[in-house]
Amino acid sequence: MKKVLFYIRSYFGGGAERVLIEYAKLLDKEKYDVTIMVRRKQGDFRDKFLALQDYGVHLRECCDYLTPGKNILQRLYNVVLSRMADFSEFRFPSIFYRIAIREKFDVEIAFMHNEAAAIIASSSNKKSQKFLWVHTDLRKIDSWKLYFKTRKRQRRFFNKFDHCICVSNYVADALNDLLGINRNVKVIYNPIDYKRILSLSIEPCQIDYNKKFPIICAVGRLSWEKNFQMLIQVHAELISEGYLHTLCIVGGGPLESDLKALIKELNVTDTVILTGFKSNPYPYIQQADFLVCSSVYEGLHVVSQEAIILGKPIVSCCSVVQETFGEYNCGIITENNKEDFKNGIVKMLKDKTFFYKCKSEAEKRGIEYQKDISVKQIESLIDNF
Repeated sequence: MKKVLFYIRSYFGGGAERVLIEYAKLLDKEKYDVTIMVRRKQGDFRDKFLALQDYGVHLRECCDYLTPGKNILQRLYNVVLSRMADFSEFRFPSIFYRIAIREKFDVEIAFMHNEAAAIIASSSNKKSQKFLWVHTDLRKIDSWKLYFKTRKRQRRFFNKFDHCICVSNYVADALNDLLGINRNVKVIYNPIDYKRILSLSIEPCQIDYNKKFPIICAVGRLSWEKNFQMLIQVHAELISEGYLHTLCIVGGGPLESDLKALIKELNVTDTVILTGFKSNPYPYIQQADFLVCSSVYEGLHVVSQEAIILGKPIVSCCSVVQETFGEYNCGIITENNKEDFKNGIVKMLKDKTFFYKCKSEAEKRGIEYQKDISVKQIESLIDNF
């Protein structure tokens, strides 16, 4: 049995964390002894990660072995180690690795591209197989500077991995374009638990929608890259132009107060719903007529895959969503600007023939997700190393 480690920074309820939960559930436990190690105890998904223990997954929080100690010397030793771990996390990832990760694993997986990549690339375990998961367009983010300082150093760390797993062709192209990395890069789409999504989607929805008007749903963390400010502005313009509908945004995050202020300023408090974080967003998608994605960028956009499983058409200004459509016409991909995005939503609202055609195509595409092979692809990489 191979020992497999997934390393991730926190329990925040983003797309990467949700994907990790699915992989941890679906990997064959007769072949793999799976451990997830988390650096910070923060985040809405902690209960979901703890529940993975029911699936035979081990959950470790970094340095949790540093107990207070039975005597003053032990306590002092543990305090010093804990402080060293905090200090070295960003500056000296190899030191942090030696303090925090004390077991030996056959496979070590950095499930994010920043801190996790620096730490797993600094592994002192020379015998382990090392994977890096890239979930996003690395050209669009600045946080890498905190961990790598320079692109040259980032490239050096990334090249230490045996495999770079990209969640879409778009992400793989960005990795090659930015860092010139195309060796041992494999595109593997995120795993989709088709039956689970269908089951959860029929749970009660905690909002009493006005069914007289179409319902548009968006799901995601309330952070700048999701561009919900633009979405709310588009909604307000459409309402003023007579395209009556309800906009429901499912998610929590740092911009919640700003978005509430914008909704009030644009006088659309009666037609915009901010649900806050929901561990089960599927009833809200199920109740909607179609989904929108207003993101500046996405690695793949997991929510679009899930909406298609529920037979929902999509309007997106983020081009990577086209990969979730496959060969089907599941909706509209617009240019990434306000006017084109608005026109896409208008077409979906106004042209009922087009709407029902997209809905039919989404339902056909959704059936194909029952054939998900991503977990088998990962297991094949592990087994054949």
